[in-house]
Parts: sequence; C-alpha cells; structure tokens
Amino acid sequence: MTTLISLSLTSTPSQLASQRMLMTCHTNVTDISLSGLEILKLSDTARNLAVPNNGTNTTSLNRTPTSKTSIRKTIIVIGGAIGGLLLVSVFLFALFRRRIQYKKLFTSANSSRPSLSTDLCRRFSLTQIRVATHDFDQKLIIGRGGFGKVYKGCIDGGATDVAVKRLNSTSKQGEQEFLTEIEMLSRLRHRHLVSLIGYCDEKGEMILIYEYMPRGTLRDHLNYRDAKETCKNEVLPWKQRLKICLGSARGLEYLHGGNKQLIIHRDVKSTNILLDDKWTAKVSDFGLSKVGPASDTSDIGVGHVSTIVKGSFGYLDPEYYQRGQLTEKSDVYSFGVMLFEVLCARPTVKLNLPNVRACYTKGILYTVVDPTLTGQITSECLSKFGEIAELCIRANRDERPSMRDVVLSLEFMLTLQQTAENTGDVSLMVDFTIRSNATCGGENGASTISFGENVCESRAVGVDTQGSIVASNTVVTNSHMEVKSGSVFSEIFDLRAR
Repeated sequence: MTTLISLSLTSTPSQLASQRMLMTCHTNVTDISLSGLEILKLSDTARNLAVPNNGTNTTSLNRTPTSKTSIRKTIIVIGGAIGGLLLVSVFLFALFRRRIQYKKLFTSANSSRPSLSTDLCRRFSLTQIRVATHDFDQKLIIGRGGFGKVYKGCIDGGATDVAVKRLNSTSKQGEQEFLTEIEMLSRLRHRHLVSLIGYCDEKGEMILIYEYMPRGTLRDHLNYRDAKETCKNEVLPWKQRLKICLGSARGLEYLHGGNKQLIIHRDVKSTNILLDDKWTAKVSDFGLSKVGPASDTSDIGVGHVSTIVKGSFGYLDPEYYQRGQLTEKSDVYSFGVMLFEVLCARPTVKLNLPNVRACYTKGILYTVVDPTLTGQITSECLSKFGEIAELCIRANRDERPSMRDVVLSLEFMLTLQQTAENTGDVSLMVDFTIRSNATCGGENGASTISFGENVCESRAVGVDTQGSIVASNTVVTNSHMEVKSGSVFSEIFDLRAR
C-alpha cells in the first residue's frame, strides 16, 4: 500500500508515465490505465499489487466455492447427527418399553404365585443357591429328569443337606409344574410326603429345594434281575419292601382323604418313592398333581377331572387314557403296578401285567416273584399281596379299592409277616425257585412268558417323550430292550440318592 500511496497525484505526467511503464514490466498487466480507486481495489491482504486489473478479486473467486462446500458439509454432518440421535432415541424407547412390558409380565407371574409363609417355605436368592451347590458343580448332580437336573447342596452354613432341582432351559416344562409343586407341598405336611424346604425364582431361574433323601429312590434298590447294569445298591429284603409299600400307601391315602380337597398325584411310580436314612418311604414330585373334584357325598370317586392325559410309561391308568377322566383311582392303578414291580423286581415294560394276573389267578404267582426273596415271604402274605395288587390294576376303576383299603391290607400283611418271623417257622416261607420255561397263559391266551429265556410279549400303553399318548404292541427281550420313559416333570433318569 505504501508503494501505491507514494504515487502522488501531484506528480508530473512524465513521471507518472515512467512509473507506469516500470510496473508493467514487473507485473505483465496489459491494462495500464490506473486510478487511485483501482489501486486500492487491487490491493490484497498480502500487499501485492500484481493482480489482473479485470475488476475481480481472485481470492474471492477461490474462497466462494470452498465456503459453499463447507456449509454443505456442515449441513450434512448436522443432519446425520440429528438422524442418528433420532434412531438412537427410537431404539432406546423401544428397549425401555419392552423392559417395562417384561417387568409387568414378570410381576404378574410372581403375583400369581402362591404367597408362602416363611415357616412353611423359604425363598432363596440365586446367590444362596449357587453357594449351596458350589455354583451348580457337575460333580454334585444326583439325578436328571424332564424338569432338569437335581443337585445335592448344603444350606445354613453346611448344616442341612438338601436336594436342589433346577429347571433346564430346554425343558418343555416350566412355570406351571413349578407353581404346582410349590402350591401342593407348601400346604401339605405328612411323614410320608417329601418336604419342600424352599424355592428360587430369580433372574429367570426356577429352582426347588427339598429335604435330602440319602437312600435315593425305591427303584434304586429293586435290582432288576434282567438289568444290563449291575446295581450296587443294597437288595431290599421282603419285610423292608413291605414297609416301603405301606409308607407310600399312607402318603397317598393322606392326599386322597386327609385334606379338605382331594389331591390326585397322577405320577405314582417307583422313582417317585424316596427313602431317607431310616428307610422311611416318602412320596415326591407333585408337578403333575391335580386337585380332585369337590363332592357333597362321603363316597370317594364320585366325580372326575377332565384333563390332558399325562403320566409315565407303564403306570398309566388305561381308563384314564381312554376317557381323559382323572380320578384318585388312577393313582390306585399306578400303585398296583408298583406293587407287582416290587414283588417281581422287573421294570414295568417287562412286567407283563396280563401274565402276572393270570399267574395269580391260577395260584402260581410264585413263578414270577423275585428269586432273591426265596424263603422270606409267607404263603399267606404272598396271597394277600397278590390279591390287593390285582384289585388295584382292574380295568374298571369302580372295582379298584381305595387307598384306605390298600393301607389296611398292607398293615395286615405286615402283621402276618412279623408273626411268622417271630415264630421262626421256616416252613411258612415260600421257595421261589424259578423253573425254566415255566409259563402261564395271559388274558385270552395272548400273553406268555418264558423265564428260561427272559422273553415276554405285552401291550404297552403310556406316553412318549413329547408327552403324547402312544399305544403299541411291544416285544421285549433281555438283550434288545431299551426302556423309554415319558419326559415328565418327575422323571429321574440317573437314579441315585437325592
């Protein structure tokens, strides 16, 4: 700017012409017509006068597109940020709404669960359960079933052993069975019913805590004589088996008549009879239980409950299966099957009930009795035992006895057995020597059994692993039989103490 200002307007024309020519040589500007205003106009921030005199500032030309691009980019960035915020807001709102709905659903589920008194049933936290089971240590598994795994645990600082049943996430059973078990056992107290100590329903877990039964299940000690695997448990003597059957019957009698409402267990079987350290029998697993119909009369079995057929293979009441009408006599039928299972030491699918009934009718029941019981049962006790068991499995439920009658019969049998043992008369005991090829025709001559070859043919009715009913003609052999049990809440596949 000082250079231009030094061109005084008072200079002579010749001096101005010389200065103009000098500037033209250095700047190559073709237009040498200058004025004070044009000089000021061409001055840039770098004090450079060497710019074309076309009336346009190149700096402005270079800056204009850049400014527009920057503005456009800024708008895009701002717009993207706003859009992103909107998307995040929508996502967070949807997540928040879903969590509220889940919370309402969970709260509703919890509100429908029975309100348990702390002196009847404790509520455990998941942390307490993890501590009790060493974070569900696989080494502590004592059983597996349709509901899930059963662990041995310790609570109250290790002072109390418990059995912890945890729902499997892949199980087809869940809250309904869980609630039924809590509802039933929280208000039932009997010497021959397993005790429910508490439960846990935290963080999606459904866990039941029972008293620990160190001797496992009744089935553990039957030692099936044609089982593929040798059982390491102690073989039960006859008198012990009789006491266990009597204790189980008393537990079922309490369910059928010892409460204000009739309760039908619906899953009576040898794996649901648990034994404590003193061999006391206790009925367990009430996940399939149903409250029976109210009746204005004192007669048991007046009404029925129409429901989906559920149960375990081999124990299912055929009349209940055919009609879908559940009564307490369905428990009686299952108990009768278990009585023959105890007597013969055979799994239900190999028991062949028509054949066993035919043997009883012909007076040769001794041919199907567990041979390990030789010299332990009196002939009168065996006859009475076969009689009550056969009555329990009658096809017509009206012909079946009540559990009260069953209890009285078993008490009488136990008295007979104890009297015979006290006298020490060995001649009163029956010798169950199994003869090769001993046979007895089944009903209508359809069923036969050969003990020499361990082959039997029977018709099995039960439930498959999906819980649906199946009926099939089954041929059973000692070497080719695979037992498939119904996947029910109470089923135990790994049979150990629990």
